[in-house]
Amino acid sequence: MSDVSPEKLRVMAIVRWVIVLVSLAVAIGAWWSFRRAHGDGGVLASQARYTCPMHPGIVSPSPGQCPICGMDLVPVQRDTDTHAHAGPSFPFTLEDAGAATTGDGGAARFACPMHPEVRSHDPGTCPVCKMKLEPIPSSSSQHAAGLAPVTLTEGRLQSIGVRFAVASLGESDGVLRSTASVALPEQGASEVHVRAAGFVERIAVRETGVKVSAGQELVAIYSPEVFQAEADLLAARAIGGAAFPMLGDAGAGDDRVTSAARARLELLGMSPRAVDEVLRTGKIARTFAIVAPASGVVVRKNVVLGSYVTPETTLYEIVDLSKVYVIADVFDASAEAAQVGTRARFVVAGRPELSADGTIDLVYPRANPESRTTRVRMPIANPNMRFVPGTAGTLEVPHAARSALFVPRDAVVDTGSERHVFVDAGGGTLVPRTVTTGRASGERIEVTSGLRAGERVVSGATFLVDSESRLRAAMGANP
Repeated sequence: MSDVSPEKLRVMAIVRWVIVLVSLAVAIGAWWSFRRAHGDGGVLASQARYTCPMHPGIVSPSPGQCPICGMDLVPVQRDTDTHAHAGPSFPFTLEDAGAATTGDGGAARFACPMHPEVRSHDPGTCPVCKMKLEPIPSSSSQHAAGLAPVTLTEGRLQSIGVRFAVASLGESDGVLRSTASVALPEQGASEVHVRAAGFVERIAVRETGVKVSAGQELVAIYSPEVFQAEADLLAARAIGGAAFPMLGDAGAGDDRVTSAARARLELLGMSPRAVDEVLRTGKIARTFAIVAPASGVVVRKNVVLGSYVTPETTLYEIVDLSKVYVIADVFDASAEAAQVGTRARFVVAGRPELSADGTIDLVYPRANPESRTTRVRMPIANPNMRFVPGTAGTLEVPHAARSALFVPRDAVVDTGSERHVFVDAGGGTLVPRTVTTGRASGERIEVTSGLRAGERVVSGATFLVDSESRLRAAMGANP
C-alpha cells in the first residue's frame, strides 16, 4: 500500500461511495414500485375503483370491460380486503357444497357461481372473487348436474342471439310425429346362384336398378357338367329299355331312364322348357339360361362376361319393392301411442303430397338407451315404386289430444342421460333446470315436470348458453 499515491486512494474511496449510493437508489426504487403495485396506501391502489373478477390484476378508476376476458369490471370493496385471506365475513359463509344456509342459520338465497360455498341472504358480490352473487335455485327446481347459472348482460344476450319463450299450457295437436325412413323388405329379397360350376358366356341384365320379372333370363352359362348331363339324356332316350332288362317292359324302362336323366338336368339348374327343347331337337345346347327366381329390382350384380362361377357365387340379388317397410324411432314417452295395429301415415320429407297409409305391424322388443327411443315398423304398398329404400320422412300416428305444458323443442337440451332447460331468473341470469318431457307436438314438446306455466326459458342459442354453463361449472369445481 506504500506504493499507492494519496490521489489514487481518494479516487477509490469516491468509487466505493458511488457504488453504495447507486445500490441504495436501486433498493429504494424497487421498494417504491412494490408499494405502488401492492401496498394498501399506493397511488394505483388508492385510485383503483374497479377490477376484473377473473383477473384481479386488472384495475381501473372507471367502469369498463376486462381486456383479457371481456367481463364487466366490478367495484373494488376495500372493506373486505383486510379479510381476504381469512375468508368472507357475515352475512357470507363458507360451507360444504351441499349446504344452503348462511352463518346465522337462515336460508341462503344467493351464491357465488365461482365459489358455490359462498352464500348470502341478500344480493351482492362475492368477497373472494368480486363476482355478482346469483340466485340459488329452489330444491324443487332440480338443478341440472354439471351445469352452473349464467349471468349475461343485455348486450351479450343480443350479440349471441339468445331468444326466450314462455312455458304455456295448451292442447296437443293429436298427432305423434317421429322421424322415419323407407327400408328394404326382409321377405322380398332373393339371391341368384348356379347349381353347377361354369363360365358366363352371355349377360342379359348388365346393371343394377333394373326391374326384372320372374323367369326372365339373367345370364347364360356354359357348364361341362350340364353339357354331359344333356348327352346322357339323349343317350338314355336312344338306348331305351333294351340296356336295362331288369326293368321289365322296355317302354317302362325307357320312361324311367329318361325321366331320371331329365330330373338330373333340372336339378342342375336347366329349366323344364330348355330340357324339352333338347329332347325335341335331339341336339345338345352349349349354354343354358339362369333366370330370375322372382320379380323385383336388381340391387346387386356380381358377374361379368367370361367369369367362372360356382354355386357359392352370388350372381344377382333381387328385391321385390312392391311392398316396403317404414321404420320409425318413437320416444319412450310416446311409445304407448304407437302399438301394433295402430293406423299411421308416412309423409316424405319436403313432399307432403307423397304419403301412404298403413298399420304398424311390429314394435321391436329392444329400446335404444342412448336416444331413449323404441323402433316400430309399418309395411306400405309400393306398386309404382314411389318409395325407394332410404327415403326419409315422418311417421304420423294419431292419438287423443290432451292439455299439457309446452315449450319449443329448441329450448330442451338432451344429453342422453337427462334433459334440461335454462330458466330466465331475471337480471340476465339463466339457471339450468332438469325437466321431464313427454310427447312432441309439431315444433313444441310437452314438459311433464320441472317447469311452471309462465316461466321464461331460453329457446334460441341454447347450445351457446349450455356451453357457457358447463364452462363455469368446471371452473367453479376447480377454482
